[in-house]
Amino acid sequence: MRSVADLAVSDPVGKLTRQMQAYLKWHRKFGAEPFFHRKSQRVVLALLHVEVDGNSQYMRGINSEVSLPTGAICAERAAIVKARTDLPGIRREHMKGIAVLEVAADFAAPGTVSLNNPLPPCGACREWLEKIQEESRGFYVLTYPDLTFSQVHERFLFWSEEEESMQPEDLGPWTCRRCGERNAPMSSECRGCTVSRFSLLYTRAPSEQRFYDVLRALQEGGPMSMEGVRSWLVTAHRGPQSDTELSRTLQRLEKNAREDARTGEVYGRLVSRDGRGLFCVTDTGMRLLERWNSSKGVQRRVRELAAAAASPQ
Repeated sequence: MRSVADLAVSDPVGKLTRQMQAYLKWHRKFGAEPFFHRKSQRVVLALLHVEVDGNSQYMRGINSEVSLPTGAICAERAAIVKARTDLPGIRREHMKGIAVLEVAADFAAPGTVSLNNPLPPCGACREWLEKIQEESRGFYVLTYPDLTFSQVHERFLFWSEEEESMQPEDLGPWTCRRCGERNAPMSSECRGCTVSRFSLLYTRAPSEQRFYDVLRALQEGGPMSMEGVRSWLVTAHRGPQSDTELSRTLQRLEKNAREDARTGEVYGRLVSRDGRGLFCVTDTGMRLLERWNSSKGVQRRVRELAAAAASPQ
């Protein structure tokens, strides 16, 4: 969930939301023919964001439910078909996201129908959208809690509502601070500029060995006090750190969390404290350790190969 007022001008979510506001205004002016909604007495609007050769277009769709044996047509699928009709040769990777909004039907009896916003795709539409996402990995679905557009809910099809409620704070949807691209939860690389959100460069994490050792201690030993960290370092033969040095190391890791000035999102959180005040490594810190270990493994292998090449046969 994000505040619409806080969305950057360049944010695709903000652009699609503004287009949906314009669509709602247009719909209120012209209305809908009751015949096409007589089954449910509901009107749903959808807006599909399509990008071809760097140019964005927004395809409108509306539901049709006429009580015929052939079934109903949802707004999402109507928007997809319109895109295929207006843009011959369009491919799935050109489809970037879709917004869905239920609006008040002026032909419905007052008080008989309450709006179901935020309105996620039905099962049939979800199947269509998941097929689009196979070729458009960052495909997103926007819904809105009401018609004021004060908030927008951004959904990712592979992300269940249960997972959404349990997601780690630092592994949820993220906006790249380098290029401004909005990215899916749990993704490691920006779909805009390919930077890794868990790299030393992006997190601005310190690279000295003593920081790595402390993160390893918290990874393997779980939440610990400063004394617990010191004991692990001694046992693991990582070399002693003075009280002052260890305290500064932990403080630097804890304060590595930074707030992006444009989006207000926090990135680079490596160490936090639990309810007991013990230090623990965050999910971002765990991912950074994985990359660190991989990098060290590659460097070690390069040294081994160099040594083997230099040794006499």
